[in-house]
Amino acid sequence: MIYVIGLLGIVLAPNWFVPMSVFSLLFTFVWMGIGEWTKRDYLLAVIIALLGWGVEYVGVHYHVPFGIYSYGTGLGFSIREIPLVIGLNWVIVTIGSWSVVQWAFPQWRSNAKVVMSAILMTVLDVMIEPVAPHLDYWMFQLNWPPIENYLSWFWIGLFFSWLVSKWSLKLNTSLAMLIWFCQFFFFVILQMVF
Repeated sequence: MIYVIGLLGIVLAPNWFVPMSVFSLLFTFVWMGIGEWTKRDYLLAVIIALLGWGVEYVGVHYHVPFGIYSYGTGLGFSIREIPLVIGLNWVIVTIGSWSVVQWAFPQWRSNAKVVMSAILMTVLDVMIEPVAPHLDYWMFQLNWPPIENYLSWFWIGLFFSWLVSKWSLKLNTSLAMLIWFCQFFFFVILQMVF
């Protein structure tokens, strides 16, 4: 429901709803773990969030591994030009993608699941990238992400998915999977709008 409200709000009143994106990410993160995760699971989430934020810091300030880009104000409070919630987004996308793979391919070996999870993370990024500048999330030089952005998403997704697979994270798979599909269709529809 939050994604439907957000979608309508962004289309009808973007100046009011885009700044709410930070609260949507916070809510999604809490919703994903509440009542399900142990302290150890939250530790993994914090590790992924910090690593994700760190990768974004390197990306913005040193232009690797994603290419030349910068963040806008659409994702709220920033530290050193990097929105604080971007680390949570890495957690949400990683766990959502892993959950889709766990549901769709339960018999696959762990390594195959890790690769497919990284592919799904990259697919989600492909959906987000054309919309991000319109929401003032981030903007790439020349208004389009280079191929290294997607390759980097795959490799970073591979590492984060591997962490989740080794950590044996306790997942509410159906909820995390629902969140992944909601995000996917949210950005597909916004691509059509923008």
